[in-house]
Amino acid sequence: MKAINTLLILLLAVVSLKANAGDIDYIKSANGIILIGSKSNMGSMSNINASYIAGYTSVRDTPPIYSLELYSDGEKIQYAIRVYLWSSPKKSHIFPSHSKMLLKLADNSVIELTSVLNDFNIEKSFTSAYFPISESDLQRTFSGITKTRMEILSINKDDNSIFTDYQDYEYKKDKMGKQLEKWHNAISEEYRKKEAERLKQKQNTELRDINENF
Repeated sequence: MKAINTLLILLLAVVSLKANAGDIDYIKSANGIILIGSKSNMGSMSNINASYIAGYTSVRDTPPIYSLELYSDGEKIQYAIRVYLWSSPKKSHIFPSHSKMLLKLADNSVIELTSVLNDFNIEKSFTSAYFPISESDLQRTFSGITKTRMEILSINKDDNSIFTDYQDYEYKKDKMGKQLEKWHNAISEEYRKKEAERLKQKQNTELRDINENF
């Protein structure tokens, strides 16, 4: 089931629909798959500009930038946390394939996630990784996230060799868990609306009679 649900992420092409204001940043649909994505913890990614990126990458101990996505074919639902990482001359790094991310919760338990897809934005020089997460594990995060760790590839500037590194961030107060819960609620509401529209269209199609008004 996990492998089947992961395919929902891999099958989606980029076809945008109208997105509502608020916590929803975009809605996309293709190949029978609908994607609903939240804004990031830094707002809409479309508004991130070069000056912001330069400032972000020059500051140490910056929180990870992330958003929440839902994928569905109308039957199965798959959530994914999308994490963004910028590279700069000072900080040259990317996500490796099947990178790991650890989420330490308020009760000291740990959720380990593995990315299934990495993306690269040439214009804004950031890579992003998609980490599928079950709804049950997602709901566990709502109680609070105290620390994150991401597996990344960095460059040793002395000899230009590539090595595996880890990027940690500790939260003094929970922000990520509360944000994920807020996005989950907004995405779920939007998904219910889209499903109601889809079922209504399907019902109207099924009820059509060739003899009607002939």
